[in-house]
This record gives sequence, structure tokens and C-alpha cells, in this order.
Amino acid sequence: VVFGIISIIATEKFLLKKTAGNGKTQKFPFLRFFAFIFVLLFQIYKSGFVAIGKILTGKLDSSVVDIETDIESEIIVSIMANAITLTPGTVTIEKKGKKLKVLWLDPKICVPETAGYEIKGVYEKIFRRIGV
Repeated sequence: VVFGIISIIATEKFLLKKTAGNGKTQKFPFLRFFAFIFVLLFQIYKSGFVAIGKILTGKLDSSVVDIETDIESEIIVSIMANAITLTPGTVTIEKKGKKLKVLWLDPKICVPETAGYEIKGVYEKIFRRIGV
């Protein structure tokens, strides 16, 4: 975590020189981003226990689901795709812009919009709160 924070600070300071439309340099909300880390860790553990239970009982099925996000930032969409992959039971297998193709173990829902919310909803919600 420490090395990750150092690399984010160094990247922002030395590599990201883009400015927003108003001419001001964009700042990354570090303190708010920690909320995402806590949500991610919670989701990893929660989904891990559910996946272990499904594996032990042998009640597993899998499906590939196409989902789309309304988040505009390519970086945030990539972070969200990685968060989905880190969460047990889901793996992002393709990313094209704002569209993600996700392998979902034990899908509960077949409708892509509803399945998309089930997979990405908590991450999308936290990124909207962060304001990125």
C-alpha cells in the first residue's frame, strides 16, 4: 500500500501534466480514494466466503456477461475492471472503452443491465461519491 501511494504521488507530480478544461491541474482525491480501498477489501472477503461455500457444495455455474459503465474516465474504468477481477467469482476478460466483458461464476441474474449492477454497482457507486 505504501509503495502504491508513493507511485501515485510520483506519477501525479512528474508524469501527469494535463490540465482540466479550466486550465487548472487536476488533483487526485487521495483521502476519498481510501474509501474505495476499504470497499474493495470488504467485497473481496465477502465474495471470497460466498465463493468458497459454492465451491465446497459444488453448486457452481459460470456465464460471460457484457456490462457497461457510465464513468467517463478511462483510468477509473480500468481501476474498476481490476477491482472486479480481484473480487472472487468475477474476472474481467475484456475492456473496450466503457464496456466490460466479465466471467461471472454462479450468475444469479441473466439480464445484462441487472447483472451489470450486481457486478459493478458497489464500485461505480463509490467512484461517483469520490467524484472522479
